[in-house]
Amino acid sequence: MVSNVGMRRRWQLILPAIGSVLFGGATYESPEGRKYENIHGRYFYWASIRLDSHPTEHNPVIETHCAEQDNCVSWNPAVIEDPGWLTKLLILSGFPALLVGIPVVRFLGRLGANELWSFIFLMPLLIAAWFYLVGRLFDRWISKKKNPPGAPA
Repeated sequence: MVSNVGMRRRWQLILPAIGSVLFGGATYESPEGRKYENIHGRYFYWASIRLDSHPTEHNPVIETHCAEQDNCVSWNPAVIEDPGWLTKLLILSGFPALLVGIPVVRFLGRLGANELWSFIFLMPLLIAAWFYLVGRLFDRWISKKKNPPGAPA
């Protein structure tokens, strides 16, 4: 394996840090106190992705606001809010990481793992790996522009 010792590793170190900060900001920006479909704190919405903290419970307790009525129907619509500019930026820049991570989180949820904890643990790793790869490609491109092949060393 050939390594270019003179190649600076600036972007492959900076971009994963930026991706991690974006993920933290997007998570902080997600309103954790949503009441729309939040049954006993079961669901957390990250952007518009619903994460289930108890995926093995197939029959959740639905709270009704009816006081002992025979024909009472309860409906909790999922309300989609604007995720915010920070989340949009992360989704656009880290789309391949989200494309891989969300199905993995859903699969782990089907196995009984808490989707929220799986998402919070897995996504920063995938986002950092994606941004590292982009930074590495960017550093290589900059290095090749500075030192074109055939130029004297």
